[in-house]
Amino acid sequence: MPAGIYSFGECELDEVRWELRRRGARVELQPKTLELLFFLVKNRDRVVPKRELLQTVWPGVVIGESSLTRSMSLARRAIGDTSTTDAMIRTYARK
Repeated sequence: MPAGIYSFGECELDEVRWELRRRGARVELQPKTLELLFFLVKNRDRVVPKRELLQTVWPGVVIGESSLTRSMSLARRAIGDTSTTDAMIRTYARK
């Protein structure tokens, strides 16, 4: 796998092209949702606190929790993450 390409499930995140591909096809995403996916993939070895997500993906911007929830939902849908038991993006209560 070339540097800057992260492969998981049916997906590839490409840093050079700044895009998500699923089953080889480009997936259209809002920039912040794509940025969220890159951040989560790069930090996949740990639980990322909500505050850190907000500070990193939306620096200097006050957003409501619903914006993060919406972006997370869009990210899950984009990668085909529909399972609650074997999810690729997991949510941990109070973390």
